[in-house]
Amino acid sequence: MKKKKLLFFIDILTAVLLVIQIQSTVCMIIKKFSYLQGYQLRDFLDLYIFYGIAGAIDNSPFRDIYPRIQFIVFCLNIYAIVVKLKNIRNKELIKGIYRYFLIFNAVFVVFKIFEFYAYLEGLMSV
Repeated sequence: MKKKKLLFFIDILTAVLLVIQIQSTVCMIIKKFSYLQGYQLRDFLDLYIFYGIAGAIDNSPFRDIYPRIQFIVFCLNIYAIVVKLKNIRNKELIKGIYRYFLIFNAVFVVFKIFEFYAYLEGLMSV
């Protein structure tokens, strides 16, 4: 029962962070659509944080906490993916909506891997 509640908590955090990222990306695309053709992926991942809800967080006192929360949720999502895949294989715990949130977990992990890679690549090139 505790595992199910933990997975549900991770899924809710993932959904909230994905909505923030998608909303910020959409705001960036709307405001800078004509300039997006010249951007590389690294520039795109660096710039979306300045728009929408992520931009509001960036201008708030929580600026330093937000990336840490994203990293913690990233690590928790890796755990959630492993647990869910193991339980799907064993035909246990995962039924209904928990199974569909596996897609959100995987999408979040992939987005963050691209973002962390672009960030580290930017640090290495300086």
